[in-house]
Amino acid sequence: MMRDALDRVTPQILRAAVEAESCDFQDRALMLIKSILPFDTAIWSTLALVGENYEVRHTRCLDRAAKMCLVHDHLPDDSFARALIIEPGRSFIARSDDSQIWAVELLRRLDEAGIGSALGTCVVQAKTGLAHTVILYRNQNAATFSEPERQLKEALTPHLADGQRQNRLIGLRRDLLSSWAETHFTATADRYGVLYDAEDCFVDLLLTEWPDWRGAALPESLVERFRNGPLWRYYGQQIALYAEPMEETCLMIATRLSSLVQLGQREREVAGLFAQGMTYKAIAQQLSITPATVRDHVAHVYCKLGVSNKTELLKHFDEASGQFGAVDHLADSLSQCRRVAVRH
Repeated sequence: MMRDALDRVTPQILRAAVEAESCDFQDRALMLIKSILPFDTAIWSTLALVGENYEVRHTRCLDRAAKMCLVHDHLPDDSFARALIIEPGRSFIARSDDSQIWAVELLRRLDEAGIGSALGTCVVQAKTGLAHTVILYRNQNAATFSEPERQLKEALTPHLADGQRQNRLIGLRRDLLSSWAETHFTATADRYGVLYDAEDCFVDLLLTEWPDWRGAALPESLVERFRNGPLWRYYGQQIALYAEPMEETCLMIATRLSSLVQLGQREREVAGLFAQGMTYKAIAQQLSITPATVRDHVAHVYCKLGVSNKTELLKHFDEASGQFGAVDHLADSLSQCRRVAVRH
């Protein structure tokens, strides 16, 4: 029965990730869970590992009353939530009157809200240091969560976390990237440079530039840019990255730089002119070097790029122009959208 319920709801969660607006996905996904795992209230929190501790980045309450909204204020200090984080991927059941599980203040608030039991799970993304904690609550007059329900929740929560991540990023890609979606990848962060969400390919790009990086705080050279303001561009050894403020978060778009990054400045100058059709002599005159030096530079460029003729060389320059141009075009488009939004 649990297998049937899981097989029925999981595709619906994934469909909601693609179809739902970002502001609606969590409610829609939790209602799907409620159809096979009854509960009265749910709290879904997104956390980020900052230093040694997790910080709450965003919280969504379903069927919430004012008293239940207060519960998530203490989530980082809640011993039940800490137990979920310590053993990510495992679901736990807790009765609301268990003083060994709940902090004293939360015990009082749960009692005021009429909560009888809770079923919680935490899912952690190791690379980014991001976590999702989903806790379902039942009222005092309802049956305590059962072991089969615990197992079902444990199997479902990873799909919820992945669906939330995909929903946000699919929305960004659909709205912003259009024809560049296969080469440009997105992430969102707060104004301090701590990730909210990131596509796998975005993370992979960061690791090519900073192999030792581990989230959720971005590499220090990017964090430094956040300190100077939320609108910036970064051109590194391997990647180009653009950041733009969006409401309470910051959108980042990254792409891999072309193979031309392995060329020295003079090699790029010579190769660019040669690809445009200039002769060794004309290039030498323009750059105030000898034709023999131009010939040596071209030979080194051919070897580094693995090309054998001018046509292949020109393709590398066309690719590089497209990559930088796409980032710059996206930056200009997003800035224009932001200005329109401010006027309205």
